[in-house]
Amino acid sequence: GTCVIDWLVSSSSVRNRREGLLLASSLLSEGYLQPAGDTSKAAAEGLSDNPFLDLSDAYYYFPDSGFFCEGYSSDDDVVLKEEFRGTIVKQGCLLKQ
Repeated sequence: GTCVIDWLVSSSSVRNRREGLLLASSLLSEGYLQPAGDTSKAAAEGLSDNPFLDLSDAYYYFPDSGFFCEGYSSDDDVVLKEEFRGTIVKQGCLLKQ
C-alpha cells in the first residue's frame, strides 16, 4: 500500500498522499489493482474504513502484470507473506531472494 502511494506521488500522478489514497482506492474498486495478502484483502472486503490501505504490510498487484498467471496459480493458491520478501532494486520492482 505504502509503495503504491509513494509511486503515485513520485510519478507526479497525485500531489500528496491523501490524493494518492483516493486514486489508489479508485484503481482498486475499478479492478486495476488487486489485493494480495491478508491485510489488504480484509480491507478490500469491507473490514476497514477504506478499501485501500496506506500501510507497508498491505500488498497489491496489477492484474495484467502476470503475477497470477494462468497455469502458475489457481483459486486454491494462498499468497504467503514470504512471497513478498526481497530487496527493492527499483521503486515498484521486487527482486526475489
